[in-house]
Amino acid sequence: HNVIIGTKMGEIYTSFLGDIQNRLAVDFKRLYVGGFSGGSRIASYILLKENGYSGLVSCGAGWMKVKDALPNKFSFISFAGNEDFNLTELHALEVKLDSGSTPHTLIEYDGKHEWPPADIFEKAFIWLEFDAMKKMSIAKNDSMITAFVSTSEKEIKNLESKKEWYKLYNVYAQMIVFTEGLTDNSIYKTKLKALLEKEEMKTAMKVMQDLFIKEEQLKQE
Repeated sequence: HNVIIGTKMGEIYTSFLGDIQNRLAVDFKRLYVGGFSGGSRIASYILLKENGYSGLVSCGAGWMKVKDALPNKFSFISFAGNEDFNLTELHALEVKLDSGSTPHTLIEYDGKHEWPPADIFEKAFIWLEFDAMKKMSIAKNDSMITAFVSTSEKEIKNLESKKEWYKLYNVYAQMIVFTEGLTDNSIYKTKLKALLEKEEMKTAMKVMQDLFIKEEQLKQE
């Protein structure tokens, strides 16, 4: 429930974590928390209030408002459908995080306020694996990195052929942030820079910005 906060949430969290520890072998160097919609907000509350979490996965909603400073060394990945009424909220959160040191990315997909499809949500696990490699919590897996780059390149070619500029921008941006520190991604940074100079891309970005502004205005009515 979205309204469960404070002591009650702490009790539920402590009981839940204790049950997990009793049932499963837990690697405490790699604890992650996540959720969908209201569950996403609760997950953010837990991460920002409790110690020891390495990452947060949010689907269909942003964070609860917490005044405390962000904990160090956690990574953040979020998901939202392109028709999700909380997409603008997650975009605003991305902008705020750009000014800090928290690794972050937003994955958009064709859909509404719902869990992402399995093939899209798989990126959450790739993100967390890559993050663990960057932190040297696990060994670097070159074959996994190569496979991700190869899949992304195929997606890029497909979007280029369809001239889906905004989606193309997103794939390039995700590819760069996913692989940063793991492999040489300078060629993709160069290609993204060139893409942003295209008039078609500028038009696509302006269209999306206008849609986000309109969505925010509708929320206020």
